Amino acid sequence: MIAIVSDIHGNWEALKAVLKDLGTVRPDVVVHAGDLAVNGPAHYNRPTAESHEYMSRRR
Repeated sequence: MIAIVSDIHGNWEALKAVLKDLGTVRPDVVVHAGDLAVNGPAHYNRPTAESHEYMSRRR
């Protein structure tokens, strides 16, 4: 199974929900198609570097 994640735009709550679901579904491959951070709603925005660091640790 392949999971495609895209257009998070800094929405930290959505990203956490997707990652939780991926932990349950356990796809063979997860593809990130872009737009992890930047331009999200102000109350959900995480600093770009912090979002990228978090995702890098999830490999």
